[in-house]
Amino acid sequence: MGIERLHFENGRPLNIPRVSIGQEAAIIFINNEAKAQILPEGEYDITPKTRGDTQYRLKVLGNGNAIFKSNFDNGITRGETNVLMPKESQIEFISGPLEDGKTIGIYEIIVHVIDPKK
Repeated sequence: MGIERLHFENGRPLNIPRVSIGQEAAIIFINNEAKAQILPEGEYDITPKTRGDTQYRLKVLGNGNAIFKSNFDNGITRGETNVLMPKESQIEFISGPLEDGKTIGIYEIIVHVIDPKK
């Protein structure tokens, strides 16, 4: 078991509303898995530079599981979410506006895989 990360530095435009963001994230991961990085145990700051209102962190555990964390503060609401992977979710992603401010894109796809590539 392990955690694979597919990272898009400047975001990858999404074809919304063709499919949901979650469905598209899964399709993008499948089509680009060869480019995914296997993450060793540790903590990672995976916050995209365009997402100033939310901080994202990933803690990869020694057993191949992970905790996907998001902390948000938009001036009106503040909170934290922790998702246990794979118990609560097999796939997590970070999406949001691209630098042009008009297009929605995906920045990170994090997947718990049973048999990570070597």
